[in-house]
This record gives sequence, C-alpha cells and structure tokens, in this order.
Amino acid sequence: MLAPLYEFGNMSEFGMIIVALLVGFIFGYIVENVGFANAKNFTAAFYGNDWRVHKVIFSTVIITMILLYFSFYLGFLDISMLYVPQLKLKPIIIGGAVLGAGLVIGGYCPGTAVVASMTRKMDAWFYILGYFIGVWLYAEFYPIFSHLMVSKNRGNLTLSELFKLPYGYLAFIIIVYAIVTFFVLSKIEGKIYKSKVL
Repeated sequence: MLAPLYEFGNMSEFGMIIVALLVGFIFGYIVENVGFANAKNFTAAFYGNDWRVHKVIFSTVIITMILLYFSFYLGFLDISMLYVPQLKLKPIIIGGAVLGAGLVIGGYCPGTAVVASMTRKMDAWFYILGYFIGVWLYAEFYPIFSHLMVSKNRGNLTLSELFKLPYGYLAFIIIVYAIVTFFVLSKIEGKIYKSKVL
C-alpha cells in the first residue's frame, strides 16, 4: 500500500502543503476556464438554461470515484484509511439549504467566489464579505442555533454499505446513471426556462 501518502509516512507535512497549493491552483484554473467564476453561469443552472455546473461536478465525482476504485483494486490505496465524515442528517439538510440559497442569491459558492475575486469581480468580493459576516454571526449566536446541530449520529455510512453493493458494481451503476443524465440534460438544456431580453 502506498496511499494515503501522509498516513503511511510516504509524504511529509511540507509535501502535503505543496500538494494542497498545487491542487488549489489547478482548481482555480479549471473553475475559471469552465466559467464557474461568472455568477450568471452558476445561477443559470437553477433555471435550466445552462447545465455546465452539474456536468462538471458530476464528471469530477465520476473520475475521482474511478481513480479511487482502481487504486484500491490494484493495491495502491488502503480505502479503509480514507476519512469518511459521520452522517448527521439534520445539520446536513439545514446547511445544504442555506448554501443552496446563497448559490441562488449570490451566484457563487465560497470556492468559486474566491476564484472570481481574483479576476476583479466586485460582486464576488461582496459575496466573500457576506460569507465572513455570516460565519461571525453564526459563531456569535451559536447558543441560539446549537440545537439545530444536534442530530442522531448514523455513523460513517457510505453508498456501498447502504445498498450492500461491492464498490465495483456501485461504480458501474453510477457511471451508467451519469451517462443517461448527461444525455437527458443535453436534450432539455435551455428549454425549461427561457429568459426574455428586454
């Protein structure tokens, strides 16, 4: 087994920092080139005018899943040592709703806002300011919101465990689902909601 590299001592903390910076630069480059640094492209997904957000994110998930599976299958990766967060439904649902509202209103997620700010987009800077204000308000009034974070701990549940399927079968099903989804999205793109130019 070679990976996770840090867990097996195959990479130092400094090496991990370098990798993190490199991944960050690559992420920013991709986000800018696929148009995620433009708020209009993000919000267009909610109106069915532009499905690039779904396609790119879904493609990323599929590629990562395939690489992880083959790394595990070929013996390079000890998949049991990967961090899987505990499943707590209530805070996930509430947090997802808040983040989703922010995406619709602002047109960015925190990561794409940072990328957009580097291209001198003022709306992204206001979005980042709102993000920090929101974090400060949450921390300041946490005793009021804390009950929303209390939820039953369902453990480190994965789709493979939930559906009782081997990783290979599950990966195949998700890949087929992705292909069908891409085909359907390409057919309905721009037809759900047509905005009128005044």
